[in-house]
Amino acid sequence: MMMMTTTTMKKSMTRVALATAMLTTGATGATADANPAPATTSVEVRVINNYVAPVRVFLRDATGRAHDMGWVGRSDVRILQVAQAIADLGAFQINVVPDVPIWSSLNSDEGIRTNGLTLAPGEALNFWVETNLADSKVELVKA
Repeated sequence: MMMMTTTTMKKSMTRVALATAMLTTGATGATADANPAPATTSVEVRVINNYVAPVRVFLRDATGRAHDMGWVGRSDVRILQVAQAIADLGAFQINVVPDVPIWSSLNSDEGIRTNGLTLAPGEALNFWVETNLADSKVELVKA
């Protein structure tokens, strides 16, 4: 049986509280003021997933190479870091796609994709992934 330390439990509770607060306000209620400022030493990709299934986040760097940044569960919030070496290569593209089995009726080529972006340390992208993917939003947050 795995036991959690008090510090781990506090961190987990804080993340749950933040995720709950962001999700209950809805995409229209979330503002830059409600979000923490980006870390000044890295580029962040923040995903608020209101879609009916988990989503997977991919980054395509300036050389065309794809990088799997991670998975965001349904009704979850995650902050993902873009490696500085990748950001230094130049413009990159972020893709957020539903993470469902191939046989699922939700499986399609749909998703959210940015154009080529060049972000500096201290900047972040906020993705609000909505139930209807066409209603999803992307916001650039500068430090």
